[in-house]
Amino acid sequence: MKPSRFIIKLVLTVATCLIPSAPHRVDAGSTDLAGVTAGGAVFRNLSSAKAHIGLAAATITIDTPQTVTTLTVPANISLKVVGAGRLDVAAGNRLQINGPFSAPLKPVFGGRGLVAFGPDSIHGVHPEWWDVDGGQGAVFAIQSAIDSITRGDVLLSGRTYELERRTRITLVGSTDAVDAILIPKTGVNVRGEGYGSVLKVADNFTAGGDYVVFGPRKAEPISAITFRNFRIDGNGSRNLVTGTSAGAVRRAMAIWLFAGKDVRIEKVWFENHPGTNVVKFGSDSLSSLVTDSIITGCTFTSSGAAIPGNRRQSDHSTLYVSGRNVRVSDNHLSNPAAFDENGPPAAVLAGIEMHGDDMLVSGNRVENYGTGGYIVGDGIVTARNQQWTGNRFVNMTKLGISIWSVSAVEDVLIDSNMITLNGTLDQGVAGIFQSIYPPDTTVGIDGLRVSNNNISGLDVHSGTVWNGIQLTAVRNAVIQNNVIERIAGAGVLLYGVPGKPLDNRNIKIQGNSIRDTGFNRFGAHPYAIDLVNNGQGHFEQVQISGNRIENSLPLAAEMGGIHVQGPGPVSGVRIEGSNSFVNLKRRDRRIDDSGLKNGVTVDPALRLP
Repeated sequence: MKPSRFIIKLVLTVATCLIPSAPHRVDAGSTDLAGVTAGGAVFRNLSSAKAHIGLAAATITIDTPQTVTTLTVPANISLKVVGAGRLDVAAGNRLQINGPFSAPLKPVFGGRGLVAFGPDSIHGVHPEWWDVDGGQGAVFAIQSAIDSITRGDVLLSGRTYELERRTRITLVGSTDAVDAILIPKTGVNVRGEGYGSVLKVADNFTAGGDYVVFGPRKAEPISAITFRNFRIDGNGSRNLVTGTSAGAVRRAMAIWLFAGKDVRIEKVWFENHPGTNVVKFGSDSLSSLVTDSIITGCTFTSSGAAIPGNRRQSDHSTLYVSGRNVRVSDNHLSNPAAFDENGPPAAVLAGIEMHGDDMLVSGNRVENYGTGGYIVGDGIVTARNQQWTGNRFVNMTKLGISIWSVSAVEDVLIDSNMITLNGTLDQGVAGIFQSIYPPDTTVGIDGLRVSNNNISGLDVHSGTVWNGIQLTAVRNAVIQNNVIERIAGAGVLLYGVPGKPLDNRNIKIQGNSIRDTGFNRFGAHPYAIDLVNNGQGHFEQVQISGNRIENSLPLAAEMGGIHVQGPGPVSGVRIEGSNSFVNLKRRDRRIDDSGLKNGVTVDPALRLP
């Protein structure tokens, strides 16, 4: 049976409808129809493609350079740049991309306008999209990446980015002129691919004055930010400090955040930074604080005056933290050789300086510094509940851990640290130290536990006066189970200072092993445990028990045991019979209370006949 003409016509009509139509052009007759495609259609420009798509989900592909004025790409549109594609945003205009975006690791954004991504558009942006090597340089590219997102990661590639430009920032409470190279942003992380991802300060950058690699524009709080897995090279040998502590250039730092919370700096390498600090949280003149933050797994090498030729940097602390609930853990701070603070000129080089409450410093290794660490109540913030545990301070030429109590320092734990001294100064070298000089000690320490530490001299110098633990004003303290050896001065020294009416009260010195001390040629503090009150404050309720005091080194043959002396008031000092003296050559110097028997009780078994 033959089909009717009607049926044949119907079949042909349906078949014709099923044949795919050829790609069509929007804005027919235009001469620049190329480079913007969506769903097989070619458009004059991005704006035309967006208008054609409307609310439908679609992908727009850019494969030739396009000039863009102010435009918002909605979340339903995925934007993809390929080949020679590029979006040049005209000056004074803004390209807002709210949908997914993808592009190769090459320049895809140009012009002097702004590019911004919506909060759910993209999780990582690359500085290379803004042309790191050409155009306006690496700093512009990295800053554009930071500014383009509200949260997410700026992803540094495995290459060196030269930092060649700066922006003036305002320090609250200060008239100092300081520049930032890069302005960090709350919620925006900076992540690299490892040691090969390098931010390097350009040569002679100090010629332009003080600067910091990352610093907020107006000292505003910066929170919820992570710096991870890249290197910051301060290029210190070619950026020497040009002034003393009051001179033109002192800072030259890597990261300075004034306030904020949830800041993480982890696995970052900091090299050759010539300024006062490498990383700084808070301010040394304001109570602005960084809280609830972590610095961990980082490496710091060649800092401050330890950089050859940078001796005019007279005061440096690699990590300076003024905050609350900040953890500094498992970092490695090192310099090429032991640091001589004597100069010339004299210069302080310290590792970790902690101002504030609820701090934890643990598992760090600090080597070849003058001073390993500072615990500071500075008169602006207090230092309550600080814990320093399991750190190694190797080859300190001045102090291991120093405590400043200008404002309240309370409930401090110093436990299970290893401190080795290699000092050449005539005096003022100690493993754990509380400054005897005003105003560094004003209110004393209330609540201190120093336990299970190992303090020793790397080399033996009879011409120096080192002390293992030296304190001048403490209350409610326990000094327990420490090993102190090869120390030229006293193993444990409580020293009351003339003109300072601060007490040493309720102190237990117990279970320590003190070996080979007191051998300096000056005869200063030749006793293993020495209580010398030359001040106006009281020495009260000091219990000395269970300590082992031993001589095994010929140089220390004249060492003494326990000594209590001085014109200041002494009462309630008890020297228990559980103390032991091993191989002391001078039996008459096991106990020396120098006529202070009314204030000192000595177990009769320890008295010589």
